[in-house]
Amino acid sequence: VDELRQALLQLGSGERGAGASAVVLRLPGASDDWSLPDDLWLNTTPYPRSVRQMFYTDVVEAMQAAVADPTCSLLMKVTVTPPELNMEMDSYRVGTLLELIRECALSFAEAGLKTRVCVQGSMGQGALMGVPRVLSGVRKVLTMMDWQAEVGEDYEGLLGEVQRSAAADGTDAAEGTIRFGAVGAAEVAADDDVLLLLAPQSMVGASIHEPLRAMAERAEAQGTAVILINPLLQDRLSSSG
Repeated sequence: VDELRQALLQLGSGERGAGASAVVLRLPGASDDWSLPDDLWLNTTPYPRSVRQMFYTDVVEAMQAAVADPTCSLLMKVTVTPPELNMEMDSYRVGTLLELIRECALSFAEAGLKTRVCVQGSMGQGALMGVPRVLSGVRKVLTMMDWQAEVGEDYEGLLGEVQRSAAADGTDAAEGTIRFGAVGAAEVAADDDVLLLLAPQSMVGASIHEPLRAMAERAEAQGTAVILINPLLQDRLSSSG
């Protein structure tokens, strides 16, 4: 029954079949009914680990399927906004966003894909120069958080020497399978397979569109997949318009 359900979903994957997908997912006799757990509550922060992991697993599987599908565009966007990941709500929790990014990056790295996690740098001029409030300090935390990449751990060496300020001889730290960067064409390395852009967004008087476009064009030209995670790309006008 599971195989039949999967075949029907593939047949109805076009725009005309979108309405029937929910009915097919509940096909009697399948090993699961694709319904949400009865004890799923989203009115507490932070969510239980099992609830967060459910969201992470869905996002990871969708990303992996899209990157592996040669018919998919190399430029992709993922929007996942339960209250803990919705940056426009008071319940937003940056720790949940960082956990999600870690799960996604590790899943690609385990598949042998060199993955760069990108957080935009400072934008604007003068008193308005800075990063969006919801991304403040995120780049530094990414390099400091537990990736299980130390000696003897599950992902030993996956980050290269990025968790050190520099290599022992004073040269730049060597990058690993998972690497970090900002937003811009210069951040794209020739051997990058996947770029994960963490919530790119404009600020008052400073647009993210130009560096983002340049980065996407360079990545696409060399066959690197670009995935925007929860982007906020609407313009934010300054007082001068």
